[in-house]
Amino acid sequence: MNPPDTLVAPNYVTCPCQHCSGNIEFDANQLDAASENTTVLCPHCGLETIIFVPEQKVSATNPDILDLNPSQLAASTFNGGHALVLAGAGCGKTKTIIARCEHLIANGVPASRIYVMTFTRKAAAEITSRVSAKFGSAAKELKASTFHSFCMAFA
Repeated sequence: MNPPDTLVAPNYVTCPCQHCSGNIEFDANQLDAASENTTVLCPHCGLETIIFVPEQKVSATNPDILDLNPSQLAASTFNGGHALVLAGAGCGKTKTIIARCEHLIANGVPASRIYVMTFTRKAAAEITSRVSAKFGSAAKELKASTFHSFCMAFA
């Protein structure tokens, strides 16, 4: 005799759309837990958006990314070209950008090809010092500055 289906409380998670920045709410229990991510249609723009399964454990090959949430992990391991990280105060932008720089350098991108622009000198200094502490001379040509100092270089 088969046991009756047990009801599982919904585990609603919100994930931003990659195209329109609208929020997609979904029940994480309905996703395939065996896959790292899945594709859904955004209700706002109608385009397919990759969402990451929150319960998915990150590989221990890079222990620095173990404390990133799914959105931060998606931004830090994005394999497209340029990446823009926009978030409110205290959301982990600097941590995400540091993980992004580490991911790029670890995957063979020369540090001289990475330029990070932030709003504060403190964040720019923290990014360069933490990435340099991990990669040493391989990261010495990483450049980070504020938007203002970047633009002043052209004035």
